[in-house]
Amino acid sequence: MNLDLRIPLDKPENTELKGSLLLKGNSLRLNKSMPMVTALDGAIRFTHQGLFIDQLQGQALAGPVQVKSSTDKTGKIDIRATGTAKANGLAQYLNPLLEPYLSGGAPYSVQVAVRTGRTDVDITSPLTGLEIKLPSPLSKKPEARLPLRVSQSLTGPTERWSVDLGADPQTPGGSYVTQLRALSTERQGAWSLDSLQWVMGMPLPVPAAGIQGDLRLPTLDADAWKAVVDQVSGRPASPKGPATVPSGLLGDLFASTNPDATAGRTRVRLRADKIQMGNKTFEGVTLAARTVEKRWQFDLNAKGVEGYFQWVVDKQRPEGAVLARFKTLTIPKTLDGGAKKLVEQPASSIPALDIQVDDFVLNDLRLGALTLRAVNQSREEVQAQPNKAREWRLEEMKLENPESTTQAKGVWRYTPGLVNQHTDIELTQTVRDAGGLLNRLGMEDVFKGGEGTLTGRLRWDDAPMDLDTATLGGQFKLISKKGQFLKADPGVAKLLGVLSLQGITRRFTLDFKDVFSQGFAYDSIEADVSLTEGVASTRNLKMIGPGATVVMDGTLDLDSETQNLNVVVLPDLNATGGSLVYSLLAANPAVGIASLIADFLLKDPISKVFSVQYKVTGPWAAPVIEKVKKSGDAQSSPPASGSPNP
Repeated sequence: MNLDLRIPLDKPENTELKGSLLLKGNSLRLNKSMPMVTALDGAIRFTHQGLFIDQLQGQALAGPVQVKSSTDKTGKIDIRATGTAKANGLAQYLNPLLEPYLSGGAPYSVQVAVRTGRTDVDITSPLTGLEIKLPSPLSKKPEARLPLRVSQSLTGPTERWSVDLGADPQTPGGSYVTQLRALSTERQGAWSLDSLQWVMGMPLPVPAAGIQGDLRLPTLDADAWKAVVDQVSGRPASPKGPATVPSGLLGDLFASTNPDATAGRTRVRLRADKIQMGNKTFEGVTLAARTVEKRWQFDLNAKGVEGYFQWVVDKQRPEGAVLARFKTLTIPKTLDGGAKKLVEQPASSIPALDIQVDDFVLNDLRLGALTLRAVNQSREEVQAQPNKAREWRLEEMKLENPESTTQAKGVWRYTPGLVNQHTDIELTQTVRDAGGLLNRLGMEDVFKGGEGTLTGRLRWDDAPMDLDTATLGGQFKLISKKGQFLKADPGVAKLLGVLSLQGITRRFTLDFKDVFSQGFAYDSIEADVSLTEGVASTRNLKMIGPGATVVMDGTLDLDSETQNLNVVVLPDLNATGGSLVYSLLAANPAVGIASLIADFLLKDPISKVFSVQYKVTGPWAAPVIEKVKKSGDAQSSPPASGSPNP
């Protein structure tokens, strides 16, 4: 360093200063928000009038940079730099987690104006040569030109930022891809973000306190952007994976965000003609996110979706809760796996749920009004007994439509590591129109009328959204009145095909053709059913109709869709027949059909001549039906498929 200082003793105000500083491999950062310049080589001249740099060579953003400087008569210092930013250096400066999305490099220029109490920085670049591998609308090929301008103004404790991407300043009327304005203030040695405005496809709003965002896009790939956000924010790839704390300029900027300062003043709106999510396209989507009394609320409007949901954390729900109210909520089949993934997370990480939907549509089926309330264990409960089975409790699930009301409650238990999963559900269904309900569920014209109840309890060894028929157990009771099985292809509703007994008339054309051929109408159906490892069994299913009484016992395998049933059809030849059978079954619910029928036939010998017993086995869709011979018959009919005769 060379220094020449001259101070006239008679006129000290005419002091002259002149010197130079030789740099060789030094490093320099203009302010905390600017990148570090390393390997500096050259000389800095200074006088009592200012700072002068003829040429400094160095490295910044992993590329070469040249710096020049001058000072005018007012004392304003102008620093000019030109260089090339490499992708890896740019990522390290902004956020190292961005590196996979950048490649190549781009030229840039920097102008810095330093005045008393104020520093202004202006950065421009055409971004040619830099490839941006982000989803649209921020993707960019290396050869494409995408003008960028970043401005920073530092005045005392206040720092202002502006970012303009996409419009060439030399081209009037050009539209921006995105724009950003931010204001932060230093308080007690720490910087906090006071306001931020960010737009895409929209003009900038009037600056205001808090965070504002307004995005207007023709299309948006939500899945692709979620993957990027997860990556650059450091979220772990799995619940047990390690998290990474973002660093660099962007990490520092958002780490300085003061939630209390922006509470109640944050609003982000997204409008898109099409949004791609879960291999499904949603049209005309408007999503507004805002803070309401320190709660995040999301207002959602799209084709098939209208309502809002909130993220709530309070004394009653310290682990967080989702509060949702929707007029309409449609979940396509391509998205129903998302609910399964949610439930398969550890219970302590699942929020409490308080959901109400006026019109709930799942897999293109309009199911009606939905109410869902569930709570999870708190972290304190889990930590107090870490080896105990954990729980996620379904306090209420109610699904109501004009044809039925279904209610359920239960619990999902598992040990750490999602081992030994067990779901236990209590179910009650009141049916006002069974035929209409089946039509609603996509099984049209297989049933008519019918009202009744289904109550029971189901258990299986898996998560709630993953019914495991191999371990399905429990019991339920069925009561139904005034319905009719319609003549239909058994492939449409295979289990109904078992109960409708249409296969009897297909195989044995003279047996009860008038009763079953056009669909069996009944006055009442009752059955007690037990389930063990996916096999349903009953000893007392009874259907009483105006033309006949049908009783069944046996098993149905829900996994293989096969059956092994004994069926007895008793013609209603007198007024006492049906009542007698009903009385016998009601008085002896645990006794098998064979004993009861023998008792019945002894008391009603006329029916003995006309009653018929069948053995039904094989697949539900193509049952094998064998007529069982009575005592005194020469032989029984051979087994035959229940498919229609040619």
